[in-house]
Amino acid sequence: MKVKNYDRNIIGILALIFIMLGAVSCGSTPQEEEPLPPAPVEAPVTEQPAAPGMADLEALEAARARALAAQSLAAEFGGAALFPSEWANASSLFNTAETQRNTTTLQNTRDSTERYIAAAEALEALAQLTLNRNWENTLQELNRARAAAVNAGAERLSPTHLSQADSTAGNARDSFNAQEYNRARDEAQNAISMYNSISTALDAFALRDEVAGTAQSLVPDFLARADSVATRAMERWDAGDYNGAAELIAEARDMYAALNIGIMAYNMREEIDSMGFQRFDSNNFDLADDALFNAADNFLDGNYVYARTRAEDAARRYAQVQQTAWRLYAAERNNAAEAQRAIAIQNRANVAVREEFNAAQLLYSRGATVQGEARYREAVTLFIESEAQFADVARIALERRQAAEEALIQANQRMAESDETARNVEAILRGGTTP
Repeated sequence: MKVKNYDRNIIGILALIFIMLGAVSCGSTPQEEEPLPPAPVEAPVTEQPAAPGMADLEALEAARARALAAQSLAAEFGGAALFPSEWANASSLFNTAETQRNTTTLQNTRDSTERYIAAAEALEALAQLTLNRNWENTLQELNRARAAAVNAGAERLSPTHLSQADSTAGNARDSFNAQEYNRARDEAQNAISMYNSISTALDAFALRDEVAGTAQSLVPDFLARADSVATRAMERWDAGDYNGAAELIAEARDMYAALNIGIMAYNMREEIDSMGFQRFDSNNFDLADDALFNAADNFLDGNYVYARTRAEDAARRYAQVQQTAWRLYAAERNNAAEAQRAIAIQNRANVAVREEFNAAQLLYSRGATVQGEARYREAVTLFIESEAQFADVARIALERRQAAEEALIQANQRMAESDETARNVEAILRGGTTP
């Protein structure tokens, strides 16, 4: 029983201890506080894009100016026509740079600058292609112009002027190599004009040499006009106006050419008139006369190109008259030779003077052959020669026949006389008398 009481005391003590521990624990726990309101959230600060500086704007303008300069250079030398696809691509890049140009921010400005740089690079490449192609074409034109001058006799007839043109062409090459493209183009054009002036002048003076003698006596005023223009052309050359010199010398050449063709037509007319060929084609002859007189009027009026055209028309019509006339005249001469041949045969020339007759026959046959080949002038000459020879052999045959007949008559007469003499002798011998 005592043990049980002891247990109850221990349990009580333990309970008391727990109670005390609980009280202590409750006394040390803090009181829960109300939660604080959340702190206000501040809006995030947005960083403003950087603005372009003066250097950035200047770089943009420099890139644009570079593209414009390349575009202008390519356009000036015909880049659009020479390289159409490259021109379209480069122009598209530049147009894009223009439409998308933006300087509101540094980045936009730099992007715009890059677009202009891309366009400038494409346009510069196009410009270089254009310049190179232009120079290749210019060199070909220079070479052609120089070759024409040399072929016209410049090395022999005008070496000083040729040397001046060569020097100008050399200056053009030097300027191109120094990238002075406009200057190279101008110098090359001067050299081309110089070469052209030389070849045209030599052609003109060659025409003058052909026409001068006749023109001096026939149309001296016309020749003096042409010479005056040629003199002015040389004065322009000496003054360094090579384009002006080329224009004037070309005018002088047209004048000499008009004179040359006009005088040729006049000479054709003289032949037609002297041969009486108008009768074969009077219509074309009259039209040719009208054209020739009209050519002279236009020359006096200063319309040298048209004067040459009208002179050419006159020459063409006179040539038609000549062609018709010589064809018909050859037929006439053929008939005349054939008629004379018949007379020769009638006189038995083919027997009496066979060798001479055969020579005439050979000429006649050759005439018929070339007549069939439309070589009427030659045929006329052969027919006329054969006609004359047929006439000669006919005459010789006739003379020989007449001589033979005369000899026969004389022989017969002598025979008759001999018979009479014989009868007289016989009568005498018989003692008779002569009658």
